[in-house]
Amino acid sequence: MMFQKAFVDFIQEQGLLAHGDRVLIGLSGGPDSMALCDLLCRMRESWGLFLMAAHLNHSLRPSADAEAQTVAGYCRAQHIPLISAKINVAHLALEKGLGEEAAGRLARQNLYRESMDRYRLQTLALGHHADDRAETILLNMIRGAGARGMAAMPARSHQIIRPLLFAHKEDILAYCAQANLLYTVDESNADVRYARNRIRKDVIPVLTEINTGAVDHINEMAGHLEEIRSAMAETVILPLLEASGPILAGEISFPRELLRQQAPYVQKEILTLLRQSLAAGGGQFGEGQLKTYIDLLNSQQNDKIIDAGRFKVYIEKAHIILADERLRPKKFEPFRWQPEVGSCLNCPDWPGRLEVLSGNLPLRSLWTYRVQDGQNFYWRHRQPGDSIWRRGIGHQPLKKLFQTYSVPNRLRARWPILCDEDDQPLWLPGLAKSDLQKYGKNTVKKGIYIKAFLDDETYRPKG
Repeated sequence: MMFQKAFVDFIQEQGLLAHGDRVLIGLSGGPDSMALCDLLCRMRESWGLFLMAAHLNHSLRPSADAEAQTVAGYCRAQHIPLISAKINVAHLALEKGLGEEAAGRLARQNLYRESMDRYRLQTLALGHHADDRAETILLNMIRGAGARGMAAMPARSHQIIRPLLFAHKEDILAYCAQANLLYTVDESNADVRYARNRIRKDVIPVLTEINTGAVDHINEMAGHLEEIRSAMAETVILPLLEASGPILAGEISFPRELLRQQAPYVQKEILTLLRQSLAAGGGQFGEGQLKTYIDLLNSQQNDKIIDAGRFKVYIEKAHIILADERLRPKKFEPFRWQPEVGSCLNCPDWPGRLEVLSGNLPLRSLWTYRVQDGQNFYWRHRQPGDSIWRRGIGHQPLKKLFQTYSVPNRLRARWPILCDEDDQPLWLPGLAKSDLQKYGKNTVKKGIYIKAFLDDETYRPKG
């Protein structure tokens, strides 16, 4: 078949599959996914592919159960392992505050991700075609999307491949008829209450009337944009990302001044990639959100917090920080600690560690604290009214100390504090030691001491 040859040629040209790949097929039961599955089955033996399919019953239509049975019957006949799940998407939409279309997409993504992880599959194949891509780009355009949205649905995006992008809907329907493939029809595709369906029914025909190649030209434009974005990523954006800090305590940072120096497009891409690094590749900020972040980034304002639901964005003097609240560790409860040489203490919501060492130590270093044998301490976080005794100052409020060292607000409640058994603060690593610890004339003394190490220099106090 000519269509089958064009399918294989497109896969080879785009480098979508390699011999022996393990592939998950998103199989809805519609003509696009059924044609995709059938075409991959015809390649299975010669390419040594391992194929598995995943189907999600959205429970939105009376025919949904029958569609699931059709998919299951086809997979049995083709000897394709099938992962089938059922979820009430309407309930999920209410629970998440999403539209049914977005909730269904989220449920499918979760099913695909879990299936790929569980069965160690490398690639997810989806049945999107050229008409789908044109509709998505037009939809993104009227929603105010940027370059990323205008280059939507590439042939490959990380683990996702779209081997049918070379084809139009009519080509796929013709293949299904020629191959005698049974498929289901989603009645909701005719419902013009959905914006995508209105574009398909009302906008695309007008554009095609103006220029018969309109859909192809939209796809070509998206391809050109994707090439430009890829070139920018390789030459500019990925090298810049090396300046980002490690992911620690559910946060990732980037130098503010370096980001300020970049063009707006580069700024948006870096913020988007930082979020995807933090969220393991999932989701992206909207254009409106990105504009807000960049306006603040380029302003003179400091210590600003923007709440974006699951994510928080901190605009600080030296850095911009993205935090995923779902990944952030809970604050630790106060606990008693007796230091022993060789022991190490990790603070879950502070990107550092505390090690107990012995030997010569610089007593005046704010990163070390000398201990006596058998001495007990408490570790805790800041409490209202906390102060530390400083020679010549008396009891200095910790609030004033944090201000002196320009410690950002997001870190003040998370900085570990070493207290004595009477709950009196003795040491804030890197910030202050109580003068209750006598130094004498020597600045170096042999003994047992605690040393604090930072895993990210972003957290080092300034002052």
